[in-house]
Amino acid sequence: MKKLSLVLSCIFVASILFAQTATTSSSLSKRIVLSAGQKIIMANSISMETSMSGMDINNASSAEYSVEVKSVAENNYAITSTLTKMKVNMDMMGQTTSYDSEKKEDQNSDIGKSFADRLNKSTELLLDNSTGKATATTAKKESKNDAAVADPMQGMMQMFGSGGDDGVVNSAFELIPVGIKIGDNWSDSSIDKALKMVRHFTLVSITGNEAAIKMTSVIDAVNTMEVQGMQMDMNSTTQSSADIITDITTGLVKKRSTVASISGSFQVMGQSIPLTAKVTSNSIIQ
Repeated sequence: MKKLSLVLSCIFVASILFAQTATTSSSLSKRIVLSAGQKIIMANSISMETSMSGMDINNASSAEYSVEVKSVAENNYAITSTLTKMKVNMDMMGQTTSYDSEKKEDQNSDIGKSFADRLNKSTELLLDNSTGKATATTAKKESKNDAAVADPMQGMMQMFGSGGDDGVVNSAFELIPVGIKIGDNWSDSSIDKALKMVRHFTLVSITGNEAAIKMTSVIDAVNTMEVQGMQMDMNSTTQSSADIITDITTGLVKKRSTVASISGSFQVMGQSIPLTAKVTSNSIIQ
């Protein structure tokens, strides 16, 4: 039960990260404005309080990404995204697990080995300058453990990778539709095989080049994966509210603060395991 609980908690953490980052910008008329050689630093942090089948799990993590504009074309930017720092702290069943990518002693831990293929490895992407949608162009390497995941953290990283650098970069941009005034609302939505998302926006204020936006969203997600020979099916609904500060001249988000409530369940080994979570996340982009 202890091993199963760790597997479930790790995958749940990754599922939440995926839900938070895998977004797309609104379909808008304005364009994102970047310049060749420009470097952007994204500092993301997230804390979670999770209850799963009577077990409480507290998790806090942070990550830093370096995004660089390599070239500029008429309709897009060629960019790279690199995960440069990662910290994880998890408290579950009275046991604490931690990882800090800047500590040499953590690099040989199970978590450290799981993050080894992600840290300081650049992913190439194309960023559509009219929508803010990033698409990875770097071919993904197949994991040596694809056939049978060796440990829970490997399973977590596979799920985390499905959000990937494209989802992280997407969250760094937010455009406002032409003609929108203070107090006006607009919406967007996206559907794929894994999730359905609906987002509603309100333009709260404009001060100089900075616009304050309030966003609410509902994400219904269905994920299936296999870890240690076990198939796990997860159904979840995430309701969130975010405060966003974006530069209206470039479309680049300066700050994003989100509070989310998640409810759902795992189906594994013939059992249904309910879960709920409260999530707080913050992003600062420079």
